[in-house]
Amino acid sequence: MHDPPTTFAVGHGRTMPETAVAGRLSAGGTLMSNPSVALYRGTAFIATTDRLQAVDTATGQITTTVTPQGMPVGSGDGWADTVLASAPVLATARGTETVITPFVVQQTGTGTQADHTVVEVTGVNAATGKLIWRLTLRPPHWDDVYSDLRTSIVGAEGGVSPWCASPRKAAITPWRTASI
Repeated sequence: MHDPPTTFAVGHGRTMPETAVAGRLSAGGTLMSNPSVALYRGTAFIATTDRLQAVDTATGQITTTVTPQGMPVGSGDGWADTVLASAPVLATARGTETVITPFVVQQTGTGTQADHTVVEVTGVNAATGKLIWRLTLRPPHWDDVYSDLRTSIVGAEGGVSPWCASPRKAAITPWRTASI
């Protein structure tokens, strides 16, 4: 075994779940963008706009599904979803190998506060697939352009994770940090 791998076996691949490419196919069935995937040992963590799935790469079986608590802004099942999921990030958070995944969700307002869009970040134990924590972040307000919002996490170090949320066509992408 080599680390990093220098070759890959061919002909032994497993088919990814249909949900891994949901919203990324054209009407003709052409894959328009790569699936959002992070690998940990023998598990592929696949993020869509409405879930994170852990897939055993040897069997192709889904072993875990984690969904956000809020209503996802992107459906994950459209032919050309404009709110594509960012790839999950594998990082050590709180001493545990963790798969960190952002979701753009609609949060119900309370009292006089209107419904609003937030970024819900989940931390999943990479070894067990169990949800460890959730964090809700409120992005800056851009005159309700959230239907085309992109968000991403770039890693974690010392309990802090840099994240970004911006309209897809924004010229400037502001980065923020969150304690995890």
